[in-house]
Amino acid sequence: MKLPAPIAANETERLSKLRGLMVLDSAPEPIFDNLVQMASQICATPIALLTLVDEGRQWFKAQTGLPELRQTPRDQAFWADPAAANEKVFEIADATLDDRFMANPMVTGEPHIRFYAGAPLILPTGEWIGALCVIDRQARTLSPSQSDLLSQLAKIATDALLMRRDLIERELSARSLAFMKRTGRVAGVGGWEISLPSRELTWSDEARRIYEVADGFQPTLQEAIGFYSPAVRGEIQACVQRAIETGQGWETEWPLVTARGRSIWIRAVSEVQTRNGQTVRIVGAIQDITARKRLEQQVADNERFVRQITNNLKVRISYIDRDGRYRFVNDEQCRRFALSRESIIGRTREELLGPDAPIASYFNAVLQGTPQHFEFDDRMHGELLRFEGRLAPDLADDGTVQGFFATAIDITDRSRAERTLRVLTTILELSTDFVVQSDSRGAIVYMNPAARRVFGLAVDAPLDACNIERVNTPETNLMFTQLMLPTVQSQGYWQGETSIVAAGGAMLPVSHLLIGHRGGDGSIERFSAVMRDFSSEIESRQQSLRQTAILRSVTDALPALVCAVDNALRFRFVNNAFERWHGLSREQVIGQPVAELMAEEAERDREWIERALRGETVQFECHYPDRPGRPTLAVSLIPVVLEDGSIDGFVDVALDITEHRHEQERLQELAERDPLTELLNRAGFEGRLERALAQGKAAEQALLFIDLDHFKPVNDTHGHLMGDKLLQRFATRLAKLVRPTDAIARLGGDEFAILLDGVRDLSVAQAVAAKVLDAASQRFKIDGVELQIGASVGVALGSDGKHGGRDLLTRADAHLYRAKQTGRGRQASDASDGRAPDGPDADPSGS
Repeated sequence: MKLPAPIAANETERLSKLRGLMVLDSAPEPIFDNLVQMASQICATPIALLTLVDEGRQWFKAQTGLPELRQTPRDQAFWADPAAANEKVFEIADATLDDRFMANPMVTGEPHIRFYAGAPLILPTGEWIGALCVIDRQARTLSPSQSDLLSQLAKIATDALLMRRDLIERELSARSLAFMKRTGRVAGVGGWEISLPSRELTWSDEARRIYEVADGFQPTLQEAIGFYSPAVRGEIQACVQRAIETGQGWETEWPLVTARGRSIWIRAVSEVQTRNGQTVRIVGAIQDITARKRLEQQVADNERFVRQITNNLKVRISYIDRDGRYRFVNDEQCRRFALSRESIIGRTREELLGPDAPIASYFNAVLQGTPQHFEFDDRMHGELLRFEGRLAPDLADDGTVQGFFATAIDITDRSRAERTLRVLTTILELSTDFVVQSDSRGAIVYMNPAARRVFGLAVDAPLDACNIERVNTPETNLMFTQLMLPTVQSQGYWQGETSIVAAGGAMLPVSHLLIGHRGGDGSIERFSAVMRDFSSEIESRQQSLRQTAILRSVTDALPALVCAVDNALRFRFVNNAFERWHGLSREQVIGQPVAELMAEEAERDREWIERALRGETVQFECHYPDRPGRPTLAVSLIPVVLEDGSIDGFVDVALDITEHRHEQERLQELAERDPLTELLNRAGFEGRLERALAQGKAAEQALLFIDLDHFKPVNDTHGHLMGDKLLQRFATRLAKLVRPTDAIARLGGDEFAILLDGVRDLSVAQAVAAKVLDAASQRFKIDGVELQIGASVGVALGSDGKHGGRDLLTRADAHLYRAKQTGRGRQASDASDGRAPDGPDADPSGS
């Protein structure tokens, strides 16, 4: 596109006024914000601007990426360069290497421009008024398609600016209905006027055309408002009232339904006329902007559609430029980095995750134009996962690579399944049994080596001409039609004795297992046959039984319950463990609806089943408190995904983890018990206390802190073994003083504690404390030795619940300290605060 020569002096005033109408910094418009955001997204740049330029400045009518910058001197505008005169899109790959721009303040300073591409804004009269441009801080180029789209967006921006200019000029000129009648037909702008205080409404001919009413139709104000969407009628009435009361007009966009039932959008602009400070008239203009709204909505819908697709795929999707910097990432990729999209865009993988030589080699290869397909391991949340990665180069029209698309799919489950399949394939390849697979029409698609040997086929010989009818004897083919096929269709497999035609035409009797594999519609789409030489009857019987056992043991030997369920929620398969658990034979189960056979479990697991049928592998636990031993099963529902991506039911694998759970509970119990006295230890006691408080029982918990008096001399005189036995005897006495619902703990050394549940009166706790003092003061006879000790007790009742168990523990400990300081062998409690502790005088010489 050839740009005109610089603006002549006699045009300056007119163009200045023209641009002034277009800039309108005080009235930003959503369409221009949307256009620059679209330009930024299409061209994958962090900055986009809509600039308007006159002889001295460039304004930013709309921008994204430079929120603080509103205008610059004209000499900083890249489009001011004469070299841009003949460019459809003026592009600078690296401004720091371009003599024309390397000294530009916007290159040497913020925003540090390196890449610039701008499409001109050209008026119909040929005047250049600005540009729609995209900017990047990294050197790069646009693809031809990006350049074309940027140029088209610039034309849309020019049309929108002209529309806005026309509206404003008309608003400034529309002082009377007569003017609107003269200009409305040409510009497609309808005029209207409200005379006050009568509120009489007058429409121009063009307004009636927009509303699609009859010629001469003049509505009331309420009738006119009735054309608009109910959602905006209140807003319109408020605008009219505000105009009457304050003299403030409006400029907005509203949806309406014409008299012919068409839904359209209009742009409405109004101006208030006053006399002696009173509003006497409101005049305005409307314009049908439906086409523009549809374009905006289409662009927004397309962008939202693409973003929604990529964000809902369980696939990491990225676009990376030639510098290795991310320009697009979907939600799954954001979750992988645990960062927001804004924190990822513009950074490299190495900056985000650190060096990774293998991945870097794939990146380098795709930037040379070679697509990459590879697998790699990635650790997330402590789990090592397996991913399949694909890199596809993004080629410009000239064949250069300007970036690449990257996807990564989690194939952890598939990789495990493939390993299992390789094991099974190895078994088949090494098996001496004849394994043959055919399609529903009888064409053979697979033979294992043993089958190839018996039928006289080389290991690498093609199977194109092989058909199941040719390898079967006539008797077997007849049996297939009359017996084998009907049985497979009803039961899934058939097992018996047949004969085949071996190499050289010899008939070979075989034990024959025929399995039918069903497709998504339930019909049999292929057969698998496992055959064994039946020449020796006894050996044949044994081999047949052994082979059947091998095939069935694939699942029957598993300790887990295994069943397969189709899309109609009918059982396809169950193993022995399933039969034993439910007390049903597989004949009673196969083909039956899950909801009828196991209604309670089907309803309980309904949400998990629905998720599995949507293609999600789910795991959960099921508890059976009514079964003996209160068993717990760990259940996995694994969807069966066909080659076309459809879900063909799921496999249910349930493993009994009862012993594991019981062992966890036992270990937890051991961790909370004192090994000497078998009472709770400190951790177990504090856990018991916090659980009681969490249940809202803070006010009804009484805590007794107990410290044995004169215990140290027992250890010093008789040894620690005697001391341990004394502690055990004392623990036994304490257990006889409290209820089974109360908790007793040895906190350490000769310190004990009792938690009394459901105590509302302090006197109850004091009575128990008195029993403790009495039990401690009675003589102990251990191994023929009589021992005399005593005890001191601190008693606290209730907590406010806000400070938790720590408040109760602190108070009981403080009371215990006071009891020992003022004389052992007694108790101190909340009731004795400020007084001497209760109880007899203690012997201060004891330790």
